[in-house]
Amino acid sequence: MSRSDEMTKLGQGIVNEYDHRRAGDAARRATVQKMQNDTITLLAQFDAEHAAMTKAMQADFAALNTKLKKDHAEFKAATKKMMNELATVSAQSRTAWRRTAEQIERRRSGAKAPAPMSTPTPTPAPKSSPKEKSS
Repeated sequence: MSRSDEMTKLGQGIVNEYDHRRAGDAARRATVQKMQNDTITLLAQFDAEHAAMTKAMQADFAALNTKLKKDHAEFKAATKKMMNELATVSAQSRTAWRRTAEQIERRRSGAKAPAPMSTPTPTPAPKSSPKEKSS
């Protein structure tokens, strides 16, 4: 082999090695680019899923909050009604005890007991008209 052939062969080897490295670099760049694209795609999917889940959770919490407020209002109304009933029963009980005590006192003092009266029915308070409420 002549010196010229050796130099050509050596030069061709250098060119081949350079091409091989360039191909490797291109493959690595392509792999890195694919990984970057995959990462961007996954992040976009995650953002979309996260936004959807957040929106659904906000709707769920809003519904629960509305239900809680409604339940609380119902509870307050029921409590108020029970307290009014308790006050009425308590007043009736005090009246009955007072009458009983008066009867016992009259018997002790020898006074004649009055004829029993029927228990008066409480009359409901007159409802005011909307015009009266506004003034």
